[in-house]
Amino acid sequence: MLLEINDSTFWISGDLNLLNIDWTSMTIEGKMYPKEMNEIFLDLLNNLGMDQLVNFPTRKDNILDIFCTKQPNLITKIKSIPGISDHNIVLVDAICMPKRATQCPHKIFLWKKVDLEKIKNIIKSFIYDLLSQTTLELTIDQWWIKFRDGIIKIINENIYIYQVK
Repeated sequence: MLLEINDSTFWISGDLNLLNIDWTSMTIEGKMYPKEMNEIFLDLLNNLGMDQLVNFPTRKDNILDIFCTKQPNLITKIKSIPGISDHNIVLVDAICMPKRATQCPHKIFLWKKVDLEKIKNIIKSFIYDLLSQTTLELTIDQWWIKFRDGIIKIINENIYIYQVK
Protein backbone atom coordinates (compact mmCIF):
# COMPACT_ATOMS: atom_id res chain seq x y z
CA MET A 1 0.00 0.00 0.00
CA LEU A 2 2.82 2.42 0.79
CA LEU A 3 4.18 2.03 -2.74
CA GLU A 4 0.82 3.08 -4.16
CA ILE A 5 0.70 6.35 -2.22
CA ASN A 6 4.40 7.19 -2.21
CA ASP A 7 4.14 9.47 -5.27
CA SER A 8 0.85 11.05 -4.22
CA THR A 9 0.37 14.43 -2.61
CA PHE A 10 -1.68 13.96 0.53
CA TRP A 11 -1.95 15.29 4.05
CA ILE A 12 -2.58 13.79 7.44
CA SER A 13 -4.18 16.34 9.68
CA GLY A 14 -6.32 16.57 12.76
CA ASP A 15 -6.59 16.22 16.50
CA LEU A 16 -4.38 13.23 17.30
CA ASN A 17 -3.87 13.93 21.01
CA LEU A 18 -0.49 12.19 20.92
CA LEU A 19 0.68 14.10 23.96
CA ASN A 20 3.82 11.99 24.45
CA ILE A 21 5.43 12.93 21.13
CA ASP A 22 7.90 15.79 21.12
CA TRP A 23 7.34 16.99 17.56
CA THR A 24 10.54 19.07 17.38
CA SER A 25 12.80 16.07 18.07
CA MET A 26 10.34 13.40 16.85
CA THR A 27 10.88 11.46 20.07
CA ILE A 28 8.53 9.94 22.62
CA GLU A 29 8.53 11.51 26.07
CA GLY A 30 6.19 10.80 28.94
CA LYS A 31 3.94 7.86 29.64
CA MET A 32 0.42 9.21 29.07
CA TYR A 33 -0.32 6.64 26.32
CA PRO A 34 1.25 3.28 25.45
CA LYS A 35 4.65 3.81 23.82
CA GLU A 36 3.70 1.46 20.94
CA MET A 37 0.85 3.73 19.80
CA ASN A 38 3.21 6.70 19.52
CA GLU A 39 5.91 4.59 17.83
CA ILE A 40 3.46 3.27 15.23
CA PHE A 41 2.47 6.80 14.23
CA LEU A 42 6.06 8.09 14.12
CA ASP A 43 7.08 5.04 12.06
CA LEU A 44 4.20 5.69 9.65
CA LEU A 45 5.30 9.29 9.11
CA ASN A 46 8.90 8.17 8.69
CA ASN A 47 8.01 5.40 6.21
CA LEU A 48 5.93 7.83 4.16
CA GLY A 49 8.63 10.52 4.29
CA MET A 50 6.25 13.00 5.86
CA ASP A 51 7.00 16.06 7.99
CA GLN A 52 4.76 17.28 10.80
CA LEU A 53 4.59 21.07 10.39
CA VAL A 54 2.70 22.32 13.47
CA ASN A 55 5.32 23.84 15.79
CA PHE A 56 3.02 25.82 18.07
CA PRO A 57 0.71 24.71 20.90
CA THR A 58 -2.87 23.94 19.92
CA ARG A 59 -4.15 23.21 23.45
CA LYS A 60 -2.51 24.80 26.48
CA ASP A 61 1.24 24.13 26.04
CA ASN A 62 0.80 21.01 23.92
CA ILE A 63 0.83 20.26 20.20
CA LEU A 64 -2.19 17.97 19.92
CA ASP A 65 -3.42 19.00 16.46
CA ILE A 66 -1.04 18.19 13.63
CA PHE A 67 -0.54 18.72 9.91
CA CYS A 68 1.71 16.27 8.06
CA THR A 69 2.83 16.40 4.44
CA LYS A 70 5.47 14.96 2.13
CA GLN A 71 5.76 18.29 0.34
CA PRO A 72 6.21 21.12 2.85
CA ASN A 73 7.19 23.41 -0.04
CA LEU A 74 3.48 23.49 -1.02
CA ILE A 75 2.53 25.02 2.35
CA THR A 76 2.76 28.81 2.30
CA LYS A 77 1.41 29.50 5.78
CA ILE A 78 0.49 27.53 8.86
CA LYS A 79 -0.80 29.27 11.97
CA SER A 80 -3.03 28.93 14.99
CA ILE A 81 -6.37 30.68 15.28
CA PRO A 82 -8.88 30.51 18.14
CA GLY A 83 -11.34 27.64 17.91
CA ILE A 84 -14.76 27.03 19.43
CA SER A 85 -13.55 24.11 21.57
CA ASP A 86 -10.63 23.84 23.96
CA HIS A 87 -8.23 23.44 20.99
CA ASN A 88 -7.01 26.13 18.63
CA ILE A 89 -7.56 25.64 14.91
CA VAL A 90 -4.61 24.90 12.65
CA LEU A 91 -5.04 27.13 9.59
CA VAL A 92 -3.07 26.03 6.54
CA ASP A 93 -2.60 27.88 3.24
CA ALA A 94 -1.34 25.62 0.48
CA ILE A 95 -0.43 25.88 -3.17
CA CYS A 96 -2.60 23.34 -4.90
CA MET A 97 -4.38 23.06 -8.20
CA PRO A 98 -7.36 20.74 -8.54
CA LYS A 99 -7.33 18.26 -11.40
CA ARG A 100 -10.09 19.10 -13.80
CA ALA A 101 -11.86 16.15 -15.30
CA THR A 102 -11.71 16.20 -19.06
CA GLN A 103 -15.13 16.37 -20.57
CA CYS A 104 -16.17 13.49 -22.79
CA PRO A 105 -17.61 14.37 -26.19
CA HIS A 106 -21.38 14.65 -25.99
CA LYS A 107 -24.39 16.12 -27.75
CA ILE A 108 -26.39 19.15 -26.69
CA PHE A 109 -29.89 19.26 -28.13
CA LEU A 110 -31.00 22.78 -29.09
CA TRP A 111 -34.65 22.53 -28.08
CA LYS A 112 -35.34 26.25 -28.62
CA LYS A 113 -35.00 25.79 -32.39
CA VAL A 114 -37.49 22.89 -32.58
CA ASP A 115 -40.64 23.15 -34.71
CA LEU A 116 -42.99 21.65 -32.11
CA GLU A 117 -45.97 21.24 -34.47
CA LYS A 118 -43.84 19.33 -36.95
CA ILE A 119 -42.48 17.06 -34.16
CA LYS A 120 -46.01 16.42 -32.81
CA ASN A 121 -47.23 15.37 -36.25
CA ILE A 122 -44.22 13.10 -36.83
CA ILE A 123 -44.69 11.43 -33.43
CA LYS A 124 -48.45 10.95 -34.03
CA SER A 125 -47.69 9.31 -37.36
CA PHE A 126 -44.98 7.15 -35.78
CA ILE A 127 -47.29 5.97 -32.97
CA TYR A 128 -50.10 5.23 -35.46
CA ASP A 129 -47.72 3.16 -37.63
CA LEU A 130 -46.33 1.37 -34.58
CA LEU A 131 -49.78 0.44 -33.27
CA SER A 132 -50.97 -0.67 -36.70
CA GLN A 133 -48.12 -3.20 -36.74
CA THR A 134 -49.51 -4.82 -33.59
CA THR A 135 -48.68 -8.46 -33.38
CA LEU A 136 -48.72 -10.84 -30.47
CA GLU A 137 -45.43 -12.33 -31.58
CA LEU A 138 -43.39 -9.43 -30.17
CA THR A 139 -42.37 -9.35 -26.51
CA ILE A 140 -42.67 -6.21 -24.40
CA ASP A 141 -38.89 -5.75 -24.70
CA GLN A 142 -39.10 -5.91 -28.50
CA TRP A 143 -41.92 -3.32 -28.45
CA TRP A 144 -39.84 -1.09 -26.21
CA ILE A 145 -36.85 -1.31 -28.57
CA LYS A 146 -39.06 -0.38 -31.57
CA PHE A 147 -40.55 2.56 -29.65
CA ARG A 148 -37.18 3.76 -28.30
CA ASP A 149 -35.41 3.49 -31.67
CA GLY A 150 -38.25 5.34 -33.40
CA ILE A 151 -38.17 8.23 -30.90
CA ILE A 152 -34.36 8.46 -31.13
CA LYS A 153 -34.61 8.57 -34.93
CA ILE A 154 -37.20 11.37 -34.77
CA ILE A 155 -35.00 13.36 -32.37
CA ASN A 156 -31.84 12.90 -34.44
CA GLU A 157 -33.59 13.87 -37.68
CA ASN A 158 -35.59 16.86 -36.38
CA ILE A 159 -33.70 18.51 -33.54
CA TYR A 160 -30.58 20.59 -34.00
CA ILE A 161 -27.61 19.10 -32.19
CA TYR A 162 -24.45 20.83 -31.02
CA GLN A 163 -21.55 18.39 -30.67
CA VAL A 164 -19.21 19.19 -27.74
CA LYS A 165 -15.71 17.81 -28.24
